[in-house]
Amino acid sequence: MMKNFSIRIPAVILFALLNTTANTQAVETTAQPEVTTSIATDTLLSKKESLVNLLDFKTRKKNNSVLLEWVTDTVSATKYFEIERSGDGNTFNKIGEKLSKNVMTKTSHAFLDEHPLPVNYYRLKLINEDGGYSFSKVIAVNQNGAFYSTIQPNPFMQSFAVHTFLASPQPIKIQLLDMSGRLMRYKSTMGVVGNNKLEFDDVGSLKPGIYMVRIVRSDTVVEKKVVKGNQ
Repeated sequence: MMKNFSIRIPAVILFALLNTTANTQAVETTAQPEVTTSIATDTLLSKKESLVNLLDFKTRKKNNSVLLEWVTDTVSATKYFEIERSGDGNTFNKIGEKLSKNVMTKTSHAFLDEHPLPVNYYRLKLINEDGGYSFSKVIAVNQNGAFYSTIQPNPFMQSFAVHTFLASPQPIKIQLLDMSGRLMRYKSTMGVVGNNKLEFDDVGSLKPGIYMVRIVRSDTVVEKKVVKGNQ
């Protein structure tokens, strides 16, 4: 038969043993490496943001070209600037780049777009030495004047959109007429500066043929033909 034995441990020694175990566990927990994950896309700031301080970004027309000018401060970590342009304000493409001057003072930069689109949206992509980047604001420049509009797609099947560029906020009314002048569809909105998009997604049932899109703003009326294709 086995006998049970009990050993008395002084309270001071027992406290020391317990305290040593707790400290060991705390050290092991602290020593665990931190694991972080990050997903960066071109529509957001990158994981490592650019350290540049963009003080000003503007554009101006120069003959048939567009001159982009920007001012930066504290650009020692910036490797270069990519100049991006879009025709619709959504899809941007690189059209050039400028190396950073790598100085810690206020610095001016410029880029000349010698072949601008009828309607242009510009932004800067600021790229660091370590790969971090960020985007500037978007600036719209209209080479055709203060009012410009396009219809996409044309011809259409189920829907189309009217893109209208405005230099100042104002109401926009769009009428879809058949060739006899009968009103088929109507849209209106309060336009903002830059590109305005109005979608006609209820035109799939219209008969194939030619229609007229009438775009009305406060002081201008523009009419464009649009074609409804065969299904």
